[in-house]
Amino acid sequence: CMLRKNGAGAAQPYSAVWDPETVNSAQLLRALRELTAQIRTLRGEGDVFPQREYAQAEPDEAYRERQLFSEILAAEWEPSKQKGLEKKYGFSLDANYYRVCLFAMRAEMGKTSEYSSWWENAGKRVCEAAAAVENAYCFRRAEEGWAFLILADTRKIMEKRTELLSDRLRSAAEKCPGGTYFGGIGSCAEGIRELPDSFAAAQKAMAGRFLGRQNQILTAEELSAAENMEENFRVTCGELAGVIEKARQVMTRDYMKKLSLDSVAEQVGMSPSYFSAVFKRETGRTFVEYLTEIRMRRAKELLKGSAMRTSEVGFEVGYKEPHYFSAVFKKTVGCSPKSYRNRQAAL
Repeated sequence: CMLRKNGAGAAQPYSAVWDPETVNSAQLLRALRELTAQIRTLRGEGDVFPQREYAQAEPDEAYRERQLFSEILAAEWEPSKQKGLEKKYGFSLDANYYRVCLFAMRAEMGKTSEYSSWWENAGKRVCEAAAAVENAYCFRRAEEGWAFLILADTRKIMEKRTELLSDRLRSAAEKCPGGTYFGGIGSCAEGIRELPDSFAAAQKAMAGRFLGRQNQILTAEELSAAENMEENFRVTCGELAGVIEKARQVMTRDYMKKLSLDSVAEQVGMSPSYFSAVFKRETGRTFVEYLTEIRMRRAKELLKGSAMRTSEVGFEVGYKEPHYFSAVFKKTVGCSPKSYRNRQAAL
């Protein structure tokens, strides 16, 4: 993580005159902090903004990290220059695959009593999230949030690290009540020269936060799919409920067949990614969880009311491998199919 501890500095007399048409938000924030510190010092109250290891990015520090991130994106990655750049950045950039992810959090007005401590907590949680993922580097981007650079040697490892980072960031946001979050996942770059393309895809995904889609971490493809589906179907709340009800009917009718999220999504006229998100939002369960619930309910009925062998019951409810059926049943119900049947017979 690129977060660093700042050294404390003595307050200096503040007498600058600011032109409201040219001053930016970072300059204004810095000026207000300096002025407030001086006022409290005069009152004998000390520094209103004590230095903290995980404090929200100070304007100058965040600017340096943003410049560092921009330099990595814009670098001409020639082999002869890479060693010097790696020494400058302080970490190795040697990998086969790269990905940029962006993340932002916002404190909601009226829901946090102390913004300074809220941002301190947010910065700490995000830093911890990045530190938990191997070869994931975090850059503060001031008011724009954070950028993450993920490195991996294989696509499979890249997807695992991306998923882990997303999960950690969601968890970090949940530990900061009174705020919202949004994340954008860039494309997987095959080579460091394609990093700008990954960054562009992450920025496109981040556009979702301006469309009312809060508390999500999406890829550009997922955002586009959701937008296209909403535009094509003009789904109202009632129509959306109808679509999910149709999906439930398909799953209840065909649970014994080889059902997949893709096949059901096709039957209800949605893209798999959009259907997955809508189904979980409307039912509170994932597609697999809901299908497993239907199958286990039917399996218990057959175990209780028929003489079918355990393997036959599994086959009847959609599981072709007896061992897999037994494993799923035990995980879901809490006991093996045989034990469940014996218990029911003893009642």
